[in-house]
Amino acid sequence: MNLQDDSLDLVSNFFKILSDPIRLKILCALGSEPKTAIALSSSLGLKPAEITQQLNIMEQVGNVNRDKTGSSIPYAITDSNVLFLCEKVSDLLVNS
Repeated sequence: MNLQDDSLDLVSNFFKILSDPIRLKILCALGSEPKTAIALSSSLGLKPAEITQQLNIMEQVGNVNRDKTGSSIPYAITDSNVLFLCEKVSDLLVNS
């Protein structure tokens, strides 16, 4: 593999975002459909503030986006390849 320095930085930052177990739980929970922070908090058993903090980080780097129409704000994954990659890494680690 031959990556340039700017590509290496992008890849490194991508994996930094995925290095937090709470963010991974959120991504998995968002895999099926968009959800609000309250719905994620309820389904994951985490405090709403924890969920919101992680969603804000993930939104800043482009992993999720939010739909600000209406009174509730659902979040969604911007690229399903993130989940695909997580599954592949999990398979690699579990089967090695």
